[in-house]
Amino acid sequence: MRDRGTPRGEQVRARLVQLVPQRYREWRVSPYRHNLAVADATHVLRTSARFVAVACLLLSLSSLLLLVTPGGPTSGPQQVATTLVASSSAAAALLWWRRGWPRERTSYLFVVAIEVGHGVVLASCADPVVALLAATWFFLIGDYLAFAHGRTGLVAHCAWVMVNLLIYGVRALVEPGADVPFVVFLEIALTATLIVTRLFAQLFADSIRSSSERSAELAHRDPLTKLLNRRGLEAAAPRIFGQARAEDHVVAVLLIDIDRFKRVNDAHGHQVGDTVLSLLAARLTQTVRKSGLVARIGGEEFVVLDRVHRDGIKPMAERLRAACRHDEDAVPISVSIGAIGLAPSDFPTNDPRQLLTNLIIRADGAMYSAKVRGGDQVVLELPPPAALRPAIGGMPSDPPAVPYQRSAEMIFDRVIEQRSQGGKHHDS
Repeated sequence: MRDRGTPRGEQVRARLVQLVPQRYREWRVSPYRHNLAVADATHVLRTSARFVAVACLLLSLSSLLLLVTPGGPTSGPQQVATTLVASSSAAAALLWWRRGWPRERTSYLFVVAIEVGHGVVLASCADPVVALLAATWFFLIGDYLAFAHGRTGLVAHCAWVMVNLLIYGVRALVEPGADVPFVVFLEIALTATLIVTRLFAQLFADSIRSSSERSAELAHRDPLTKLLNRRGLEAAAPRIFGQARAEDHVVAVLLIDIDRFKRVNDAHGHQVGDTVLSLLAARLTQTVRKSGLVARIGGEEFVVLDRVHRDGIKPMAERLRAACRHDEDAVPISVSIGAIGLAPSDFPTNDPRQLLTNLIIRADGAMYSAKVRGGDQVVLELPPPAALRPAIGGMPSDPPAVPYQRSAEMIFDRVIEQRSQGGKHHDS
């Protein structure tokens, strides 16, 4: 169900980034839905539907012209069949112009109907050479399949075109007084235009599309852990917000920070630190539901975003905390988790990026509370001090909650370190 509060462009970008590269991890996205999402994101969806409408209208007019063409339909049944195909193409043109792109199943029915209809028009031609010339209209059908349905549909189309070219080519060759060189020329030219060129163009387009998807994936992924980065999380978050609205669930944001991670780097080196980060990322990914999102947004900071029942935030956070810590680890790992849950009815804004930023800032405050208490625990959101409290819907550039929080982190880590060493400290 579409999130009515989320801008259309944000939803499309989220689908392109999150669904397409991970379609085999979460659910399979058909080429038709994917290609239409790309067209929508690039603002050519409506224009492309108008092009299909014009192509149907031109096919209708060309079918009618065959009725008065020497070598076209001559018998009454052939003329009736051609007229019906022309009328159906005109009706399809009107539907495409007024209603735009149909559902996927309807699109498949449209392809089958137009393939069969054009085959009927060719079969109605009394002269097989005229039928071969009229077969050039298969090019537009191939364009439609390449744009909307991808490689599988195009291969089936090319096989159907080859059958038609062979049938009418053989008929033209066995005609009395046939111009054999011309017929062979037509066969070669049509095969190259309708089949070879189209398949090559499809392979080239698939290669460009795959390269673009890999580039988008790299731009939205952390290179070390392969998790989403901040940009990727912002692009994918609208899906979670929309699902929470549709299912009346709470959006849960968990900010997870590794306890005393600086000690790990100082004592064991940054390579071991990177191993710890990768290991923690794997454990979070294995524990979070496939529909949830896991991102690395800082050095040792991770965010989990998911929709849960109203009483499921704390159990979810405790499950993640337990999953991060294994007694057999050579370098012990523990995490502090700040958690916040917000019902869609309480969203302070409908801007997904601003909403995500607000939730992360509030979960960040709860995480620091967990650190003050010694770490390795979960704290649900606590109101921050008035001087540090960000405005509802605040962005990172707003006056300066984040810099003060970073300073607080250094103080908290120092206090915790003194406590662990049995040193004296003073409360201020």
